Amino acid sequence: MFNRKVDKKILILGLSMFIYACKSTKSNEITNNYPENRSTSSQVPPGTIHLKDNLYIDKTPVTNQMFMEFLKSITNFWSMEKHDAIQKSSNYGFKGSEIEEKLLKDIPQLKLENTSNLKIGKNLVFDDYINDHHYDYHPVVQISKAQAQFFCLWRTDMVMLNYSYKSETPAQRRKFPSRVNYRLPTVQEMKNAVAKFQPEKIEVMEPEMGTIQLREKLREIDSMVLFNISEHTLDKKAYGINWRNSNIQESQNDYTGFRCICEIKN
Repeated sequence: MFNRKVDKKILILGLSMFIYACKSTKSNEITNNYPENRSTSSQVPPGTIHLKDNLYIDKTPVTNQMFMEFLKSITNFWSMEKHDAIQKSSNYGFKGSEIEEKLLKDIPQLKLENTSNLKIGKNLVFDDYINDHHYDYHPVVQISKAQAQFFCLWRTDMVMLNYSYKSETPAQRRKFPSRVNYRLPTVQEMKNAVAKFQPEKIEVMEPEMGTIQLREKLREIDSMVLFNISEHTLDKKAYGINWRNSNIQESQNDYTGFRCICEIKN
């Protein structure tokens, strides 16, 4: 079971990591947990490739490493109250002191019940799968659609804060999208992406692929990647054939993950 209690030292460490990430000169990510963008354009949202018009889609499904970043953030920093504050904050010139003064009025706690009973395959439980670095680059599964949509909301806020922190003036802020919105893709958008990118499908679940091998393989690919899982969408149906060959879409299972699509406004 996840039951992450927060103390002052962890809170300060989390803030320091967030500020350090914002200071990074890379335009491709908030932290190193997202796939590298080969494009040098600051208009490309972190971890995505251009689909069409103002739509960008994640190169890979959200991984355990990405999702753990989310879990740590909503434990140590982010909450729905802070989401409201972020929406009202300036889109440039955001300083680290603002985080403490305006956003850290409470310290939320995260408690995901009964995760020790969630199975991944035959012999693995969810807690081991998401916490063991051996599976860092594997897709997060056993996640409900509602949890996936919550991740999208959080990710939108983090990217907008990152843009604001990197921009000291309105002119610098104009280098980035004025607004981003991460959400789940539709089934049709997934089909469009597959038709455009002809993605390679990597078998990471049953049979199992090690993290180092998977990481190196992902670095070689500068396009969309499919894993052998289904993916949550905005529609009632998930997209894709999974390693269990199951069409049953329960709220949580070990063969369905998700990726985000990003709408940008310039």
